[in-house]
Amino acid sequence: MTVGAAKALGQFDGFVDDDAVGGLRIIDEFVNYPQTPYRVIINEAIELTKGFGGTDGHKYVNGVLDKLAGKLRPVEVEAKRAARKA
Repeated sequence: MTVGAAKALGQFDGFVDDDAVGGLRIIDEFVNYPQTPYRVIINEAIELTKGFGGTDGHKYVNGVLDKLAGKLRPVEVEAKRAARKA
């Protein structure tokens, strides 16, 4: 995360729901860290959800982030899906 983004996100701590801040940090990873594969970002979020979320919360997180990845990293997602079909 860039220093500016970290400071900006830190300003929200204590004022907005921790889940919302966490969501912003995940979006930051999708946008600012293209060297990190989108599946790695999604898997990290799923593991956190399994540890701190509800019983099936990780399924919801997986679905939402998979759709988000398709919008933020369409080329990478499509390449991954095409590779699976081949």
